[in-house]
Amino acid sequence: MINICICDDNIAICNDLLSHIKKYFLENYKNIDIDVKIFMTSKDFLMYKNIKKFDLIFLDIEIDENSGIDIAKIIREDFKYNDINLVFISGYKDYALDLFRLRPIDFLIRPINNQSLYSLLDLFMNLQKKENYIFKYKVKTTINLIDIKNILFFESIGRKIKVVTNTNEDIFYGNLKSINKELENFNFIQTHNSFLVNIKYITKITNSELFILDNIRIPISRSNKDKILKIYMEN
Repeated sequence: MINICICDDNIAICNDLLSHIKKYFLENYKNIDIDVKIFMTSKDFLMYKNIKKFDLIFLDIEIDENSGIDIAKIIREDFKYNDINLVFISGYKDYALDLFRLRPIDFLIRPINNQSLYSLLDLFMNLQKKENYIFKYKVKTTINLIDIKNILFFESIGRKIKVVTNTNEDIFYGNLKSINKELENFNFIQTHNSFLVNIKYITKITNSELFILDNIRIPISRSNKDKILKIYMEN
């Protein structure tokens, strides 16, 4: 089941999106059930008790007194829902810098054309496939399994690897080169000889370091800086 939300005060846009989303899944993923909920005010959306279950949220930036950016900040910073894929909708093109730290997967300009919407849904479904990958590692005689979408970063410490997730961390014997090769198609990026980072949790990049969830600092090697910026902006 894919759970999708449309938060927009224009009923015509909501109905048009709903119709084309259903058409897209019927044509491309007919075996996958989808549930699409529509909210026409920020208050109704924020009062909904199961926001966490949404896989994809379309947010109108100019919805009402709480802008789509305000709502996204609540989702990311107050609720800490970092797994939800956000898409902003606007009639204007000048929000890019404000949106950077909120990590949307796309920005749709009204009027929304089908090609842009379908390209976005292709991207979303590819992300869904990647996020369902399970990373396995061994500690003594126990094999542990982690949903890749919950991993923030790996850190190499001598002959051991520290893996840090949303909720805890663990240490096992391994090497970063092998992990990087295993995860090369899953939106992880090596920022330094000792760090492999999940791109979706990056909130800020400077010349010498990046931030994960605003408060975890990860060093960037000088030789990797341009490559990191390019890959991050493409994702």
